[in-house]
Amino acid sequence: MNPLAVKWLAGAAGLLLLLALAVWGAVDFAKSQQAAGAAKVEAAQAKTDMREADRRALAVSEVAYDAQLQSDASRAAADRADRARDALRLQLAAYVKANSRHADPAASAASEAADDAIGVRWRLFSESDARSGELAKALDASYAAGVACERSYDALTP
Repeated sequence: MNPLAVKWLAGAAGLLLLLALAVWGAVDFAKSQQAAGAAKVEAAQAKTDMREADRRALAVSEVAYDAQLQSDASRAAADRADRARDALRLQLAAYVKANSRHADPAASAASEAADDAIGVRWRLFSESDARSGELAKALDASYAAGVACERSYDALTP
């Protein structure tokens, strides 16, 4: 083989080798750029996810705080109603006691029947009032829980 042809073949092989190395380097560089871009996108998405999680946690804690305030207000109102009920019961008991005995002995049989009727009504009123107070407390609590649940759901959904 001709020495010039050998040099030419060696030069072409070297050039092909350099070209292959350049292509391999460019491909490797493109892959690293793509990986860096993907890492940036992942980091940005993680940051966005963390902000959203923080927003949701703050919203839920605000809802829980508001629900606690509403529950406290409902309990305070129920306590005031209980005190008013107890005061009315005491007044009614005093009225029944004051009007249960008549000075006229002839009217004693009629007054005993009236006293029994008043006593029965008083007991029925007391029992029904106590039960309605219990139901009102339960309804207030379930309403507050339902509102808190709905607001939490709304805060958690985008």
